[in-house]
Amino acid sequence: MQVELVVFRDSTYPSSWINDSLGYPDKIASFFSNNAVKLVDADELKQFMVSSLEEGSSHQKLVVFSQDIVPKTIAENYYTTTTVREYLDAGGSLLWIGDIPLFYIGDEKKVDKAWQKGTPVNMLGIHPVFANPKRTVTFTKCGRNIGMKHKWSGTRPIFLDQGIQALAKSENFTCRYYYVDIEMRKGILRRFWDWVRTAKSISAGGFALEVSDREEVEKKVEKLRPHFHETHVNAWIKCFNKNHPYCGFYRIWDYEVRNLTSAMVEELFNIAQSISRRIARIGKLF
Repeated sequence: MQVELVVFRDSTYPSSWINDSLGYPDKIASFFSNNAVKLVDADELKQFMVSSLEEGSSHQKLVVFSQDIVPKTIAENYYTTTTVREYLDAGGSLLWIGDIPLFYIGDEKKVDKAWQKGTPVNMLGIHPVFANPKRTVTFTKCGRNIGMKHKWSGTRPIFLDQGIQALAKSENFTCRYYYVDIEMRKGILRRFWDWVRTAKSISAGGFALEVSDREEVEKKVEKLRPHFHETHVNAWIKCFNKNHPYCGFYRIWDYEVRNLTSAMVEELFNIAQSISRRIARIGKLF
C-alpha cells in the first residue's frame, strides 16, 4: 500500500509553541519539501481530507503539522462533527508537535481559544495535564522503534487512558488537571494511570469557559489542587478506527521548542517516514 505524505504549512495562519517568528514552521516545511514531500495550505488541507473521505482512502494518508494551531478550515466547531475528526474516524493519520492538540483553532484574522470549549476533550477524547517534570522523558520500545531520539522535558502530557499507546513518558513532581477532577484516596498519593487501568471511562468536570487568555489559564491552573509524583504520557498514538490499527493521531514534543535544530527537523522527517511504513505495514516496527 502506498501512503501519501503531506505537510501542512500556511504562513497566513498562526502557530503557537512552534514559533513562527523564529521561522520554525518554514524550517520544517522546507526540509520536507526538499525531500519531495508536498506542502499544503489551509484550503488545500481541507480538500486533501475531503477528497480522501470521498475516495475512501483516508487510511492511506498522513499529514505532518509544521505549525501547532489547527486551521478553521478543518476544525469548523469544537466537537466531533468536524472535517479533521471525520478524517481520523475514517482511518486518517496526523503527526503533531508542540502545544496541546487543538488547544487553539486559527484562521487568517484571529486565534480562537478553543480550550475554553474543551476542544481537546470534545474533539479528540484526550485529557491534557499541566505538569512540572522531574527529568526528561523516557522512550518506550514503540517510541524508540519509530525513531525518537531527541530528549525533552514534557510539560503537556495526557492521561494514559484506554486506546492510547505510549511513545514516551515522564514522572512529574507536580501536575494539575484542568478538564477533569480526580479524587484520590484519602491520605494516599496515587498515580492516576494505576487507577485508570480499571476505569471504563473518565468523567469530565466543569470547563472554565470564562478564562480570557493563556496567562489566565496558567494562573487558574496554579490555583488547582496539585498532585505529586505521577507518571503521564508525553508522546503517544491514538487510533480512531479499529479497522486501521496503525493509523491515527501521533503526538510528540509536548513542550515549547526554544531551539529547533537541524537534527530535530531531520528526526521529525525520519519519524514521519517510519509512520508511513507502519501505516503501510512494511516491517514490524511495533
